[in-house]
Amino acid sequence: MDTKPLPSMPKAPHLPARLRNLIGCAGAIALLPNLCSNAFAQTPANWTSTQDMSRACQISFPPSWRVTPDGQATAADGGRALVTIGSQKALEPLSKGDQKLLQVDRLIENTASRVFYLSKPQGDTRQYIADQQFKGVRCVAQIFVSKAYAEDEVVKIVATMRPKN
Repeated sequence: MDTKPLPSMPKAPHLPARLRNLIGCAGAIALLPNLCSNAFAQTPANWTSTQDMSRACQISFPPSWRVTPDGQATAADGGRALVTIGSQKALEPLSKGDQKLLQVDRLIENTASRVFYLSKPQGDTRQYIADQQFKGVRCVAQIFVSKAYAEDEVVKIVATMRPKN
């Protein structure tokens, strides 16, 4: 049997090399959100989940948090959190006006699938809000922690939010 190598894709000589490279990078970047969402959607071992009162949304917390079955959690250092079902309206990124009205200090994510931000500081407490659109339901988490609490841990908590069913 005579085997020949498959012909390679044409190099698109009519496009400058820099543009071809940019197009290739753009395609790879476009895939990242889906890959990252799937990677972070896993609940870490030993974390405890709770769900909102309507049983539509759930979120998980590290072992250092005390979790109740009604969507609330408290941390030993005084942190507290709540997950609720969100609006029935489709989620939209926050406009500059909405950011000002909501006293957003810093946006962590502002997309049609998730709005996640840090509110302007109030004393020694940081307030994180995450509003996430899923198919058929929106879930909202409010997480209040001390300024000393690691933000990457809050990001991990928010990443576990998902619809219950």
